[in-house]
Amino acid sequence: MKKFVPALLMSVLLAAPVWADFERGFYAGIGGSVVSGDGGTVFEDASLPLLELIGGYKYHAALGFELRAGVGLRDDTDAESERLMAAVAENPQIAQFDRELRTTSALYYRPELVNETARLYALLGYAQMGTRVTVLSGSEPQETLLVRSQTFSGPSYGLGVGFFMDEHLSVNFEYRSLVHSDGHNFGTFGVNLDYRF
Repeated sequence: MKKFVPALLMSVLLAAPVWADFERGFYAGIGGSVVSGDGGTVFEDASLPLLELIGGYKYHAALGFELRAGVGLRDDTDAESERLMAAVAENPQIAQFDRELRTTSALYYRPELVNETARLYALLGYAQMGTRVTVLSGSEPQETLLVRSQTFSGPSYGLGVGFFMDEHLSVNFEYRSLVHSDGHNFGTFGVNLDYRF
């Protein structure tokens, strides 16, 4: 399935005549996504909504750069994961983890393949994200047992497809490995709009 999706996107782009897209210029956008951590970490099966501002410059189809800055919209509560159950076995006072994505920032190299209706693009770069985990007790009133803030930084990469709404505006759908660092891999599926000046 993972190999099928990129192949399908490529066939969509190559099905229509390719047109020259050499216009240089800046673009800006806004997007939303949901971030989740991989198994074996405190962020396992988390669902952390992220709002991002996007800015970039396109020199030509093979050369573009993009900056992103994001902020988490709400935390995610874990009251049933295997990692939580293991923590409860060691300390019966623990009742839940509150997991929060605070901020993100990223710099990407962005090459594109473009036709008359859509573009396929890759994102290759480096990202940083700030997180906070709060360990809560099951007592009433609920007691905070531990607060841990941590910053992850590392390689970030992804693949997206965008569809033109008019000569300036497009809607994009993408998957990214947002940060891969210290045994943690944060993935995200998202949608964004960008405006080409």
